[in-house]
Formats: sequence, C-alpha cells, structure tokens
Amino acid sequence: MSVTHHPNDATLMEFAAGSLSEPLAIVVASHLELCSVCRSAMPIFSEIGGAFMVREVQAPPEEEAAYERLLARLDNDSTVTPAFEGRAREASASAGDLPSSLARLVRGGLDSIEWRKVIPGADDWQLHFQTSDGDHSLRFLRAQPGRELPEHSHAGTELTLVLRGALRDGNKILMRGDVTDLDNEGTHNPVVHGDEPCFCVIANEGPPRFKALKMRILQKLIGI
Repeated sequence: MSVTHHPNDATLMEFAAGSLSEPLAIVVASHLELCSVCRSAMPIFSEIGGAFMVREVQAPPEEEAAYERLLARLDNDSTVTPAFEGRAREASASAGDLPSSLARLVRGGLDSIEWRKVIPGADDWQLHFQTSDGDHSLRFLRAQPGRELPEHSHAGTELTLVLRGALRDGNKILMRGDVTDLDNEGTHNPVVHGDEPCFCVIANEGPPRFKALKMRILQKLIGI
C-alpha cells in the first residue's frame, strides 16, 4: 500500500537544509525511506532550502547529504539516552521492521522494546536527545485496537509516523509510512483503526498539552 500522508513542504525543506531538531529529522528521514513521492521531491526542497534557509553549518543542500549526516550522528552521538529505565534489547544488529535511522536506536525492532504502560491499552518508550536547544524526546507508542488517545494540543511541531497497524486522526486513516505534521494550533485525539495494534514514533518540540486534568496530573507523575 502506498504512502498517502506526508510532512508539510516547510518541514521537508527544513530537513533538506539541516535545520530540524534531531528527533524531527529522524522521523522525516524514516518517512523518506518509506515514501518514494517525498524522496523524488527532495531535490527541489534542497534547492529551496539551500537558497533561503540560514544554516549553522554550510554543507551541500542535498537530501542525501542531510540523510548521511543524520545517520553519522546517530552512530556516534552518546547524548541519546532512555527517558526511563526500560531499554530495548539489542537482540540483533538490524531491525527489519524499522527504517534504518530508527533501527540504529532500537536494535532488534519493535518487538524487542521493553514497553512502559502509560494508560490502559497504550504503552510507550522514550529517548531523550541532549542538544544546545535543550532536551528533545522521541517517543515510540504501542496502542491496542480501538484505543483512543487522550485529546491534546502541542507546544510546537509534532510529527507522528505510523510504523505498523493503522491510526485514524480526524478524517485521515494513516498506515505504515504515513505522517501527521501538526503545529501548536488546535487539538486532536487519534484512535487506533482496525483490529491490530498500532505502533508509531512521535517527535515533538515540547510535551503534549492534555485537555483532561487527570492526564495533566499523570503527565507530571510519570513524564508522558
């Protein structure tokens, strides 16, 4: 099945220019591995990004160069740490169900993760990235069929990539490779679609802003 939901043009341009935070860049790179449409469009975004984006490090504005720099950072960066004690088991050197930029972080694939229960029917596993801008996180989420995720808004950009199963978000049905690219306006509460669990990876520029008081309390207690 082909990928039908993609990052915004501005997000792809920022990726090509090398100006996305590392968690956001990892999600975009993973989508590019799964989406031929966005891969074919990257030369255009690279030209625009090279011409108009202010870049801290001057490098060729090419998608391949941006992607290779990202993978090199993942291989060499020791600032990536689990957000809690649960760790993925390093069962193998590859993870066939994950794009390569995620496989470098989750050895053994999705089924090797030691999940943490956060609410009934939903588990997560987080990684923190220490950067000059502060602490950014990448969250893996596993949710059971029919699980409705609590309504929330965002502090900034949130990218969600479906890795397995399906997710309904508003009038969109997202399958493997599909992305939602949301800003800090509006709220949403995605629901797992179909009869299989849904596995996603989520990157955002700040913690979610839950509408329900009980979720805000839980967020402070366990860090979701």
